[in-house]
Amino acid sequence: MIFVTLVCALVFLWLLEIFLSFSQIDYIKRRRFGKAEFMSQSAFEEAADYAITTEKFGLVCNVFGMAVKFFFLFFGFTYLHEFFAPSLDGQIAYFLVWCGLLGVASLPFGYYQTFYIEAKFKLTNMTKALFFKDALKNGILYGVIIGIFCGVFLWAQTELNSLWWLVAFCVIFGFMLLFALVYPLLDAWLFTKVRPLEDGVLRTRILSLLEQTGFKSKGVFVSEASKRSKKLNAYFGGLGKTKRVVLFDTLVEKLTDDEIIAVLAHELGHFKHKDILKRLAFSLTQFFLLFAIVGNVPAWLVEECGLPGGASGVLLFLFVFSPLFTDVFEPLESRLSRASEFAADDFGARLGGAENLSSALLKLTEENKSFPFSYPLYAAFYHSHPSVPERVTRLRELSKA
Repeated sequence: MIFVTLVCALVFLWLLEIFLSFSQIDYIKRRRFGKAEFMSQSAFEEAADYAITTEKFGLVCNVFGMAVKFFFLFFGFTYLHEFFAPSLDGQIAYFLVWCGLLGVASLPFGYYQTFYIEAKFKLTNMTKALFFKDALKNGILYGVIIGIFCGVFLWAQTELNSLWWLVAFCVIFGFMLLFALVYPLLDAWLFTKVRPLEDGVLRTRILSLLEQTGFKSKGVFVSEASKRSKKLNAYFGGLGKTKRVVLFDTLVEKLTDDEIIAVLAHELGHFKHKDILKRLAFSLTQFFLLFAIVGNVPAWLVEECGLPGGASGVLLFLFVFSPLFTDVFEPLESRLSRASEFAADDFGARLGGAENLSSALLKLTEENKSFPFSYPLYAAFYHSHPSVPERVTRLRELSKA
């Protein structure tokens, strides 16, 4: 009975996602034929077409993902499990094979998105050779991560007492923090090459801005993002001593120095407001509660769900049913994130100028072909940033104050 309830809850969440996607598509279609706002008419219509296309593609991926999940849940988990030894190594291999099958199955979707959707809207520079090279590297990298995660989880559940989930949580979360520390280095080594920003007025202004806000980093870098994408972006990567400022070369090419300073000032607003630590604390709490729940799932419930017995069944239970827990927090997380974005905009406006930040946001929107409006309920669930019209209107009011 509980198994049926859990499956019904998964189906309900899935139907909610489908409803929100269809509502978003319908909303954008209706806005598309109106007068353009914050963009030229041609850019407005093209952004709408891109948003509709990607949302429809997301629907297909969503249906496929749910179909695969239910196929494995009702037919595949136990059958595949029979081919592997009950030892720890055998069970880790089982999960690696399972995740590998999912990765291979999702590869055509990534290919279609890159070479049909992104190419159609002229947002990609990716070559097929680079696409498959990246896919192979990602497969190896995530294979290592999944192997470590599963190994720690299975070992703790098998070898330790009733508080095994607490040990697993501490070790796995610690590993995640370590990965966040080294990821900027891994990304630069395996994927997008970076180079130090050359000496000049822009670098001097950025270093002055960092010093002014007390942000210590390993340096300011430019990534060769244009080898893969035409989209614009910038980010602060890493934690602690590995923090670095990274600008996409496309951003440096398209934005003025004043606009780049305003964008970085916005990001520094997150640093000054300790938003990264707040998000980390939120994730820590979420992750802890999830492990506490899964760590106390009774064996009879795992068996009722048709999953293999022992530690493997508990881990599969986590993979299958965790959305019932994490999706509950998604609207709250999105709301908190949107509030932090407004506060960061205020900070960025003070240091970089409200007009410069507003201009940068509009350029980012147009260059990335981001449609500026969304169905309100869809935005409430999924959008970590306020809409560009909200942000620009607010910034223009600040510039007049």
